[in-house]
Amino acid sequence: MNNSELQGNDESGLHCGKDDLTDNFGWFLQVLLACLAFTCLIGASTLSSSSNFLYVSSKSFLASLRDGLGWLQLVLYQVRAEKTRALPMLVGRGEGVRASSGNIIEYCDSASDNRSNIIVILTDDQDLTLGGLTPMIKTQSLIGSMGATFTNAFVTTPVCCPSRSSILTGVYLHNHGTVNNSVSGGCSSKSWQATQEPRSFSVPIHSAGYTTFYAGKYLNQYGKRLVGGAAHVPPGWDWWVGLEGNSVYYNYTLSVNGTPKEFTNQYLTNVILDYGLEFLRSQSNTSTNFFMVLATPACHAPFTPEPKYKDYFSDVQVMKTPNFNISNTTSKHWLLRMSPTPLPDNMLPILDDVYRNRWKTLLTVDDMVETVISELNNLGILNDTYIVFTSDHGYHIGQFSLPWDKRQPYESDIRVPLLIRGPNISTNKLVTQPVLSIDLAPTLLEMAGLDPPDYMDGVSYLSFLTNERVKEDWERVFLVEYHGEGDTKTVDTACPLPRDDTLAECVLDEM
Repeated sequence: MNNSELQGNDESGLHCGKDDLTDNFGWFLQVLLACLAFTCLIGASTLSSSSNFLYVSSKSFLASLRDGLGWLQLVLYQVRAEKTRALPMLVGRGEGVRASSGNIIEYCDSASDNRSNIIVILTDDQDLTLGGLTPMIKTQSLIGSMGATFTNAFVTTPVCCPSRSSILTGVYLHNHGTVNNSVSGGCSSKSWQATQEPRSFSVPIHSAGYTTFYAGKYLNQYGKRLVGGAAHVPPGWDWWVGLEGNSVYYNYTLSVNGTPKEFTNQYLTNVILDYGLEFLRSQSNTSTNFFMVLATPACHAPFTPEPKYKDYFSDVQVMKTPNFNISNTTSKHWLLRMSPTPLPDNMLPILDDVYRNRWKTLLTVDDMVETVISELNNLGILNDTYIVFTSDHGYHIGQFSLPWDKRQPYESDIRVPLLIRGPNISTNKLVTQPVLSIDLAPTLLEMAGLDPPDYMDGVSYLSFLTNERVKEDWERVFLVEYHGEGDTKTVDTACPLPRDDTLAECVLDEM
């Protein structure tokens, strides 16, 4: 790479304008959703729970909602500090409003003069419940110990593209409309680009004067020809290095400010880091603040470690939680009842390999964190920079006799790491208040000195970090939702689940 490849992209056409996004129809949609979900609760034919999870499903009711290809999960949680429990009730916040590229909200006047730089490091599929942070000793030391560690951070959708869409916009799935990882499900679709992408946190942060940078995985269908190819650069980004498609480690294409560039033997996590370092050094002599996102492929399948780490963790085995490889799922919801229980004996060594290799891929991310912090220190801006480390969702490996994946509303899939250091955040701070993936966008806006817009479902948790507001009894009710993808014309023999007329086919290339 060279400086000519990564030049700032100032042709976004973005400007400060009045907020004209009020849409009363969104209120009607919210009420309708609540009524439908309440009907689901009343008519539920399957009700199962784990220690902290309530799943409500009605086959006949859900069949009328889906198109025969997917399934819908509606899950409500009430979370207190150090405690999570399910509530059989519906409480929510947010409006189903629409935006277009012309509807840019007024942010410039509200920006503070005393602002900080912001860096987000976003991993892929990294759990917390199964020890996903364990191999990342440097990250825990350099971010967690030097700032805050959250023990109750959850995502509102446990699958990549919908969750990333919520992270970017600060709204629930039913408000941004990306229901799964397929284009037909809204992932990086033309509709998303027209109505939701202009609401991504990058837009107001860029409009407020920040120089913005993104490198790595964006959305699973990004870069596909059907949705504009590599030429499409999402609004709000001055420097853009977006991965085309889903996470891989070798043999991939990056959109470098709208121009495709192919890579073969370069390990993607390290390439992302190299672009990030180039950006940081370019900002060292400027008077503007910067906002940077590094989105790694780790620890997503195919779990390919950097060669220097391929022999690590040889004695590590998959974490056997109480719900690992259970022999009877008859009391569980219908999807779990479809899985063979317990798993075949020859599957267990494979689960060990998956677990180990996920850890190995994270070692390179751990190195990335160390290198970025070292560079910030060398540039003399470390103390003026917020650094956020988190993941798009968690993962299960053998829990409830499901081999490995996400998509389930259990804690393994929805609880994620969240570590933050930065100005006015004390060291070794433990935050037990529950926070959500939809809270990240408003938090980033507040870090940038901006007021989050009213349409965001999430709320900023910056005050928890700076000790301005600490409520030990603060509680949170939230929704976990997901529509499965699938194609009845495609039968994948590698799918570990049997099929009936209520279960979509596995589509492994969209995972």
